[in-house]
Amino acid sequence: GGGGASPNGSGGGGSGIVVVRYQIGVVASNKATGGAISYYETGGVKKTIHTFTNSGSFNTPGTFNETIEYVAVGGGGGGGTQHAGGGGAGGYTTASIPLNAGGSPITAAVVIGAGAQGLVTQVSVSGTPGAPHSGNNTTVAFPTPVTAGAGGGGGSLWQSAPPYGEGASMPLGSGGGGGMNQPPSGNPDNGGTGGPQGNRGGRGWYHETYAGIGGGGGGAGSAGLGSGAPYPTAGVGGDGVQVPATFRDPLSAPSASSPTFTPERGGGLGTPGPAGGYYLAGGGGGAPHPAWPYTGNTGASGGAGGGGRGGGPPSTDPGGKGVSAVQNTGSGGGGGWGWPTAEGGGGNGASGIVLIAYPT
Repeated sequence: GGGGASPNGSGGGGSGIVVVRYQIGVVASNKATGGAISYYETGGVKKTIHTFTNSGSFNTPGTFNETIEYVAVGGGGGGGTQHAGGGGAGGYTTASIPLNAGGSPITAAVVIGAGAQGLVTQVSVSGTPGAPHSGNNTTVAFPTPVTAGAGGGGGSLWQSAPPYGEGASMPLGSGGGGGMNQPPSGNPDNGGTGGPQGNRGGRGWYHETYAGIGGGGGGAGSAGLGSGAPYPTAGVGGDGVQVPATFRDPLSAPSASSPTFTPERGGGLGTPGPAGGYYLAGGGGGAPHPAWPYTGNTGASGGAGGGGRGGGPPSTDPGGKGVSAVQNTGSGGGGGWGWPTAEGGGGNGASGIVLIAYPT
């Protein structure tokens, strides 16, 4: 109301107000903590998703009793150098399991396996096998522990004596691609073998007339490609695997529009692949060795899931360095074409990832 009369006149009345109250949707509290938490509804079921791109822990109260779905990927191998093989992808494993806290809180440590650096040390024609630059395991300390194995490093040029530039062989993840090799007689199959969570790497090859290649690293979905007599062909990295539908939230879809090579486009969860997006754990591409004067082929493409492209000759790919894999895909780095320096060495493998989902 207005004020009473005064020597200066009456006061003005105040304007009114309306307040409307109603109940909105209730936001449920999270049943667990750890990682980056998001929500997605698929198949009519609302899911809570925990994404770990760095090490941490998945923590539940004692009342937690849910069937969880997980994806775990190990760290990818680095590419070799000098007409080298691509790195193998880290192991890919997924399952649905019951997780009952039984009255006692659970603290499950999550260790994200680091990807390996590509090889840049001097090797000349004496070569280097892939083992020194393999990736690292990813682990989740559930009551029944989960391990996603590491990816193997790519082999480098090897000329005249065993082990002929072998890609690293892995007990769980994918094997590294073999480096170009030119032994006194024949070309041994020097691609690294893979384990149950991955595939083998492709073989390197050399031919006096048709030059040579490094083999592609193995991917979680398919083997790396190598070559056969007498015509060396591109050592393409093996494809990765598309994550289950539970984790394909459109808000986390790969969004990058460059570079040209689609396996290297990140910007979200995974990269593009044969059936859309959300691919993880692709193998790195191998590096070619075109006939003199080193014109023509660029490095082979990495596999869907984030595998790096192999380096090409300076005439087509300045520097000849293998391309590094897309981070947090567990993919392998591309093999290097050039002399073993920081400018011409192998690309780095990618660190792994862990995804955990349960009904909201």
